[in-house]
Amino acid sequence: MTSVLSSSLIRRLVAGIKELGVPVIMHNDGRIWDVLDDLVDCGIDGLHPVERAAGMDLKKVKERYKGRLTPIGNINNKVTMANPDDVRKEVLECIREAADDGGYIIATDHSIHDLIPTENVRCLIDTINKYGKYPIDLTFSR
Repeated sequence: MTSVLSSSLIRRLVAGIKELGVPVIMHNDGRIWDVLDDLVDCGIDGLHPVERAAGMDLKKVKERYKGRLTPIGNINNKVTMANPDDVRKEVLECIREAADDGGYIIATDHSIHDLIPTENVRCLIDTINKYGKYPIDLTFSR
């Protein structure tokens, strides 16, 4: 974190929300490797998005914070969502890398914006519904 004060404030905020029985999901775009350890230590439960386009590696996040942080996202909304074949491929990759033992929420790595064709959103949903249900079966083709 940039200062002890900001870390302390985030820690207090997270603790206050958790006292209400609510999980805390941090929304923070970009490449946040430099502060991610501190954010996890502050007690956040989930990170949205794990932004592929910014260099955030889903598999690394999942392995490094297993059981402490639920990664959310990693389907590139800037490039991948423009092509249904790429959507299917990237969804399957994310399932392989992070879904097997739970603790992952599959989603785009940002928003689903107006320039994404509806059929590509349907492909995302259909692929998740077909391969992303628990218990995860990782025997699907690569």
